Amino acid sequence: MSHALALSVLLSAYAASETLSLGLERLIIKDPQLPAAFDRLRVIFISDIHHGLFSSQRRLRQMVTRINRLQPDLILLGGDYLQTRHRSLSALRTDYQQLAHILARLHPTSLGKFAVLGNHDYVFDEATNRDFLAQAGFELLVNQGVDLHRGDAVIRLDGVGDLWYGQPNFVRAHAHTPAAVFTILLSHQPNFIDQLTATDGVNFVLAGHTHGAQIRPFNFFPVIPRRIARWEYTVGLIETSAARMLVSPGIGNEIPYFRFFSPPKIHLLTFKSAPHVRA
Repeated sequence: MSHALALSVLLSAYAASETLSLGLERLIIKDPQLPAAFDRLRVIFISDIHHGLFSSQRRLRQMVTRINRLQPDLILLGGDYLQTRHRSLSALRTDYQQLAHILARLHPTSLGKFAVLGNHDYVFDEATNRDFLAQAGFELLVNQGVDLHRGDAVIRLDGVGDLWYGQPNFVRAHAHTPAAVFTILLSHQPNFIDQLTATDGVNFVLAGHTHGAQIRPFNFFPVIPRRIARWEYTVGLIETSAARMLVSPGIGNEIPYFRFFSPPKIHLLTFKSAPHVRA
């Protein structure tokens, strides 16, 4: 076997292993505005599942079991639930039903399950997405928000529509929310944060969409067009003038259906009511 062929086999084996993996990243988010009653709030965030071709139901069931063992207070989904490229509507509906059945087994301890839509989800209308997610026990937030309570304390969870197809409207989602209320914003696309300012009152943004570039040779030079996301919004914890943001690499894949130095991850965020010190 030539060196070039051996290297090709090794790299292909690595890409296959990474694509099928599912990591867990634990993050601690400190913010003095978080009410003391919500100290140590545990939030699971999952984005870009892309269930369908090359997606294993067994892998997703294992993910559900793993998450339930973590006993999160709140479970959030960041959109793009199906692989939609060149798929018939009947195939997509079957995939969605499978996914809804699996995600219905996710059981947060207290505060519920919520979701937003990604660009791929607009192959269906909003009502269809809402019905499928409801089967999984998730409430869909499209330019909507909910107050989450612990005793007399409250925080706000807002969700906006997809930046390309959903006409996102944070003002509508955040309507009638007092300025001092700690706010988490769900937005499928990280570029939406550029429409926010520090005065909008968002403490933390959760986004996906980028797949962490999906193919990121040796963690350098992420292959990601600017229309998908700004380079600095590719993946990870990000500081902006408007809010802090986590961009998840997601757990699924789209074309070319494999990952390379951009492993799939679910996130467990523990929010603490303590001062955040900027780096």
